[in-house]
Amino acid sequence: MSSLEEQLKEVQEQIRTNPKDVLAHYNLGVTLMRLGRGEEGLAAYKKAIEFVTDRHYSAFPHFNLGSVHYTKKEINEQ
Repeated sequence: MSSLEEQLKEVQEQIRTNPKDVLAHYNLGVTLMRLGRGEEGLAAYKKAIEFVTDRHYSAFPHFNLGSVHYTKKEINEQ
């Protein structure tokens, strides 16, 4: 098992323990993206944003979500 797969299992366990943990969902997104599971990674970033209650934690998932869309050329340049 690769270290990314181990990290994935750890993050999934964190989410099972605390389903609204913003950082766990963010870390899940990062891990899934690194594993090449882009659509699942995007969903995890969106879930992290959904659970943000402290604005200090909102920047990371928003930035990564935007970066993915930019990389995929899904943002209209104006």
